[in-house]
Amino acid sequence: MANAEQAIRNALLKIDSSNVAQRRRVYESAWNAHERALLSSHGLNDVTRTKRRDALMQIIRAIESDYVATEMNKADKETHDLASEGPEDQIKIEVNGATNLEDTTLHRASARRRSKILLIVAPSILAIIMIIGFTGWSFFNSLSGRAIIEHRKEAIEQNQRTKTVVPFRKEADNDGSWIKFFYPGDATAITTYGQASVSIKDDGGIPYTHITANSDEDVVVVEIGAGALSNLRGKKAMIDINAKGDGTKPGQMSITCDLGNNADCGRRRFEVPVNRNDLLFEVAIPAEGNGPAKIYLTSDLLGEGRGIDIYGMKIKAAD
Repeated sequence: MANAEQAIRNALLKIDSSNVAQRRRVYESAWNAHERALLSSHGLNDVTRTKRRDALMQIIRAIESDYVATEMNKADKETHDLASEGPEDQIKIEVNGATNLEDTTLHRASARRRSKILLIVAPSILAIIMIIGFTGWSFFNSLSGRAIIEHRKEAIEQNQRTKTVVPFRKEADNDGSWIKFFYPGDATAITTYGQASVSIKDDGGIPYTHITANSDEDVVVVEIGAGALSNLRGKKAMIDINAKGDGTKPGQMSITCDLGNNADCGRRRFEVPVNRNDLLFEVAIPAEGNGPAKIYLTSDLLGEGRGIDIYGMKIKAAD
């Protein structure tokens, strides 16, 4: 983890580290790279993966606390400098031996100085509190990552990353022996990482989910619920992704899986035609475990900024 910490600190040196949004992008990039490394390490069990996630989270917290402390110190220094200023210049006015610089006037001058300090310092203190609150919630709620599903709510609510619309009417849950686990109108089943984006669209009354994830840092995650897997544990299963490319030429899509209990499906690469087609692949569902599985999608392997339109996903026992 020492190497991970050094890599994060080096990345922060290359950006405007006083910018909260830029620091967040560095943390997310490090987290996503670490997550992919964990999932590709077949010799690790879930307990070890969780411990390593926790260790990275502690590193990110420690690094971010340094920046927050620096911001607080700057605010304290500003307050100290203002408080140490001398009294405001005062003009002595004397009429018939009486002066205007009596105790009451000095008290008012002192009150004015205090008011001036509060007016200048209060917005700075409020801004620092807001930064700390936003940073703490955003970094550690979005990256706590014990399970990627915990990130779902934040990912959906960020307008720049995903767009939530009223779900379309769902079809029947079962299509023969198939069990549908993803509907194109259900944005709550999707999590995005990096610059990946998701939008729900409609094509002549047919809903679909448009995804773009154009680099290794950008991932769209779809969950297969534990209920859909309950009768498939210990068996081979077939997954069907009904999709098409969003352009006039075929695209490509990369698929990896986290099936739980140290099981995955390797890396699958598909050519996605411009017309709707079923992308089929077989996986082995582990017998142990009772949690959900996850499918990781990257939509553009050619680096051409293309997206994929997904019309549904389903699973069944392999024949």
